[in-house]
Amino acid sequence: MQDLNPFISSTAGLASFQFQQPSKPTSAQVFEPKDATSPNVAVPWINPLEPMYKHISRHLRTEIERGRYKPGEKLPSVRTMVADFGVSHPTVLRALEELASIGYVKLVQGSGSYVSQRAHASGDIQPVNVQISQTQQSEEGTGESLIPVAAWQRCTRVALQEVSATRIETPQPGGYESVKAAIASYIRRSRGIVADKSQVIITPGIWASLALINELCLSPGDSVGVEDPGSFKKRRILSAQGVEMIPIALDSQGISIDALKSLESSIKLLHVSPNHCPSGITMTETRRQSLLNWAEFHKTLLVEDDFGSEYSLGTNSQSSLFSHADAAVIHIGGFWGSLHPLVQTNYVLLPRALVDRALQSATLRDHEQNLLEQRTLEHMLNEGHLELALKRSKKTCMEKRVLALSSLKQTMGTRVDIIGTSVNGKQLLRFREDVAARSIHTAALRSGLPLSNTADYFVHEQPSNDFLLSFTSMDTKRIFDTVLHFAGLIR
Repeated sequence: MQDLNPFISSTAGLASFQFQQPSKPTSAQVFEPKDATSPNVAVPWINPLEPMYKHISRHLRTEIERGRYKPGEKLPSVRTMVADFGVSHPTVLRALEELASIGYVKLVQGSGSYVSQRAHASGDIQPVNVQISQTQQSEEGTGESLIPVAAWQRCTRVALQEVSATRIETPQPGGYESVKAAIASYIRRSRGIVADKSQVIITPGIWASLALINELCLSPGDSVGVEDPGSFKKRRILSAQGVEMIPIALDSQGISIDALKSLESSIKLLHVSPNHCPSGITMTETRRQSLLNWAEFHKTLLVEDDFGSEYSLGTNSQSSLFSHADAAVIHIGGFWGSLHPLVQTNYVLLPRALVDRALQSATLRDHEQNLLEQRTLEHMLNEGHLELALKRSKKTCMEKRVLALSSLKQTMGTRVDIIGTSVNGKQLLRFREDVAARSIHTAALRSGLPLSNTADYFVHEQPSNDFLLSFTSMDTKRIFDTVLHFAGLIR
């Protein structure tokens, strides 16, 4: 089903913004639902190039925060919102699932969407915002100073000239061919992954990547294995998509083969992170081979999560699982660590046997393709801007890491241990048991030290004194003083 509103897909929005008659909406106008059965506050067009689901998600979140929808209250049906917003069914679903992933909405299969009990009206909104920001801090990208904004602006200007002149193209399922070729070439250079451009499927984000994989690989009743601890963002998305998850423990080498062998039921997919957060464990080559052997024997597809690999410090880069056995591994990656929030584009590397089915999938057909973002990214990759920026920023990150960790050991001594390596610019710290977690949390807030508790990463056992330090967001000149202030507050 095609969205009727001219700004629903980013590509259509760009074409409309530049060429359509004045009777069409502009960025200064608003989009209003058709009647009062759905949200009745106009949705502002803050950015006409932004996907429509983002506008709907932001609007619903605002209405929940203002108290229009109370905790536990059922939201209007998907069908109602499709009709009232004039968009497609998948666009509304994606907006709701984004809200579910951040805890605002609970999706009940066969029943509808309900406001989460943790969502508050405007008078109580501050605690919700604080909780979300502290949680998200540990899964976000690098600090703003490390993002190659100037190079991105130059590439955007070039892409805009191309788009406005000759390159307005019909969106292609799975992404534009030249962009897929640029990504395939980039991951070969940066990660040693050899994949044909036909195996590269471009999606507008991690939600879309996971939805595509689920559609291709899962049948009703199938279970999926996830790491425990592991990405809470991924778990929330999978939960919102109705996936049954089985948590799998880790050991010192990565995901535990013994834990996999002890499973009472089979799993169709297993999500793994060779560079693991929050543990800082880099999966050994021996464990990688054991995992591949286990997966082959049990006919389980591995889903390799490569997010954050560009900022894995303190360890030698290991080859990807996809490079070992591309027929048995799906690889998902993106540019979250290096280009967020400029880029939402993700990519999925599929086994060749799944490519044709993917290009025919309903999930992929209904995704918006952001022409301007993809063309800009293509120039960043082909012209080497991203690799140059990463080389510079990795040096800066290493300097920040060394300074932050040495400052911690100097000021706190044996009261804190540094665990594992850094992944995606974050380092796991384990404070001594006699240091109260509440004291650590309060001291971090007062001193400005970017620490976040790791409890959200765990399904079962939740260590109280494990924290992630997001050192990439720190000002190099103030690192020692910030750590000194922090240490003084918890003495």
